[in-house]
Amino acid sequence: MASINHRIPDNIAFFCCASFEKRCKNISFALNESKVKYAYVFYDCAYTSSAVVSEISGRLPNCETKQVDMKNPIEVADIFAKVVEKIQNNKIENIVIDITTFTHEWLLILLKILRSYKNTFKQILCMYTGAESYGGTAVPPEQKWLSKGCKDVRNILGYPGILRPSEKICLILLAGFEMERATRLIELIEPDRIAIGHGIDPTNAKLKNTMDFFVKKFNEWKDEYRNRNCENFEFSCKNIFSAVKAIEDIIIKKPNDNYILVPLNTKLSTIASALVAFQNPKIQLCYSIPEEYNIENYSTPGNKITVFNLNDTELFTK
Repeated sequence: MASINHRIPDNIAFFCCASFEKRCKNISFALNESKVKYAYVFYDCAYTSSAVVSEISGRLPNCETKQVDMKNPIEVADIFAKVVEKIQNNKIENIVIDITTFTHEWLLILLKILRSYKNTFKQILCMYTGAESYGGTAVPPEQKWLSKGCKDVRNILGYPGILRPSEKICLILLAGFEMERATRLIELIEPDRIAIGHGIDPTNAKLKNTMDFFVKKFNEWKDEYRNRNCENFEFSCKNIFSAVKAIEDIIIKKPNDNYILVPLNTKLSTIASALVAFQNPKIQLCYSIPEEYNIENYSTPGNKITVFNLNDTELFTK
């Protein structure tokens, strides 16, 4: 983990999200604190203990903790925007974000805000700690779960899309291990066509058996929607550009359809979803809100960190 520091410039603003997941600590604990000019720890007290927030913030210099209400995306966007504006005013040239335990919605909102400042910062590094296991290390695949139920589905702020009543709706799901959320999405959106993306190329080879099991379960589940023109495709869980191409290949088949894209897999493939939407603003991004998280056994951290500089790709900067 300490080897990440050779990728990190000096005088950075560091963002991370405190969470019930153990992975939320890995990068902040490996970070050379002398490189950090300002740090921001975001958290929702409904899902994070004050002890975890203190543990992370206590080792970061000039650290501010920001309590954010997961139920209020407008508040989330306002807090993120004020922090980014403050960093810009303080002439900080580089941002490092531990994206690991941001929710998909929080990450997508933050990416949208940062894109407005794409000419301001030299580097916007996203760092991701992959999981070694999900749903408990000793739990067989058929008993693993990450979340249960789905309270609601909402459009993600900044990605409204353009839905034309005269065209058909295609729902693109980047599926993970959460079938109840996927089911609720279909019930609420009632799409004409469904494209279910199954993750390949996992961030940790130990996840392959669990992934294979859930692909099988999704194939059985898909039979319930056979009258809705349902298709499968594969995308990379860790290669952002490969995931972008997989999504674009679905869209190009019927470019006039309305597209609703829902990332339910890794945060790396969530970045891919944002990059696709930046290039095609007709695409709407949505977030399904779970009823309950598997707080005790959501994940165990792996020892590999992926680093991606948003400013290195024209998909973000143009």
